[in-house]
Amino acid sequence: MYDNLKPSYEEIHNACVDVAAAIDATQLGIKQVVGIARGGLLPAVILSHLLNLPLLLVEYSSKNGKGDNKNHKNVLPLVEPQDGNVLVVDDICDSGGTLREVAAHFTNCGVTVYTAALYYKVQLIPQIVPDYVWKTIPLDAGWVHFPYERNEYLIYNQSLVRN
Repeated sequence: MYDNLKPSYEEIHNACVDVAAAIDATQLGIKQVVGIARGGLLPAVILSHLLNLPLLLVEYSSKNGKGDNKNHKNVLPLVEPQDGNVLVVDDICDSGGTLREVAAHFTNCGVTVYTAALYYKVQLIPQIVPDYVWKTIPLDAGWVHFPYERNEYLIYNQSLVRN
């Protein structure tokens, strides 16, 4: 059932609608959405629109995480406590390293941090459990293949190249 999930763009959008509704109902005073590049960008953009909040993009990946992209510079912006509460968003919280490290950075800046992930893979000893999760999946679930990272969607098409 959970072997190699392949959510569609529509499913991702609907997941964001559900997460935004849950966040909106809590009235937490969130002032901006922080999207973790690369996977968290799409859900963060959607959530920023749905919640009518500004978007801050960060390029970060835990060097110890399970993701395949370890080429980020991992420079996180400073924010001031008066900038208000932030919502840190990623597409999946797998090992939890990236989400935990980014959340800790903003907490150390003195802002209140809430976290959201579309998918949360349950860990025996979790590094972090997101505040908002659309779908929880078991530890032994296969890889989640998002449409923006699947090769069949990213095929290079020579006819699209312009001189």
